[in-house]
Amino acid sequence: MKKIISLVLLGMITVAAVGCSISNSSADKESKSNSGEKGEESMAVQSALTQEEESFLTSAFVGEDTIKSGNLTDLQLYVLRQYRGAVSYLGEKYPGLEFTVTSCQYQTAYTDHSVFNFVEKSDLEAYRTETENAQYLNRLWVYGNDKEPVENIVDDYYGRLAAGTYETYIRNSLTGAVPGSVGVYALVKDLRGSGFTGDMTIEELRSAEPALSPEFYIFLVGENTFSDDAAFQEAADSVREKMCSELNLKGTYTVYAVNDSSAEQKIRTGRIQSSDYQYKDLFNNL
Repeated sequence: MKKIISLVLLGMITVAAVGCSISNSSADKESKSNSGEKGEESMAVQSALTQEEESFLTSAFVGEDTIKSGNLTDLQLYVLRQYRGAVSYLGEKYPGLEFTVTSCQYQTAYTDHSVFNFVEKSDLEAYRTETENAQYLNRLWVYGNDKEPVENIVDDYYGRLAAGTYETYIRNSLTGAVPGSVGVYALVKDLRGSGFTGDMTIEELRSAEPALSPEFYIFLVGENTFSDDAAFQEAADSVREKMCSELNLKGTYTVYAVNDSSAEQKIRTGRIQSSDYQYKDLFNNL
């Protein structure tokens, strides 16, 4: 049975320094909050607030008592609609998964979208406790305007799932074609809509429109596999030939020669240093 997605705001909403208005001024937004029509709308919305939505709003805005009483401003209603749109979108696109919103930068007069940052619930503890936690974080953008708060939604979570498809494909293609064992880390951060799902095949990823721009980190693993830079460069050239000429897999490539697989985890956490590998080569196939 499809699980109901649960998003709970963990921290204060981040507001851009330029202000928090969606049209021309936040003061105009706030001044409308007590109008008759506006008041009726906010009360109707408030009466249907879930506990998570109420927590979201009271963490995002000052005036907890006012929010709980149902006296929502235009800005609060706008952001609430975008939040609900984000929840619905994630639930439909990734059935069976649960996510937690960690922060949000909501739309201002100078932007055309709000940004919701979120993690998969199963990664929440690691995200909270690990210093290098960017690998768990995902982005969702909700585009809107004064007439339609939820005009379009895109996210990059599908990229975490697609990365596994890329990694398996590259590993299988290179194993036996180059010295040593092959490790692969793929990173896909392009923001895309509902048509980009986690179960896309390698052919669907290759032919996707708009085209994706993945980053590939390939590890040729084996202690003293390469006697010198020339030996490594020959292997790196073989990788380039395979990826670009034979498979024509678009992306940005970094090839490492390493003694063990620990370098792959350091790449995932953004901590790799020159002392972690013997040789390195970079090339693009764009």
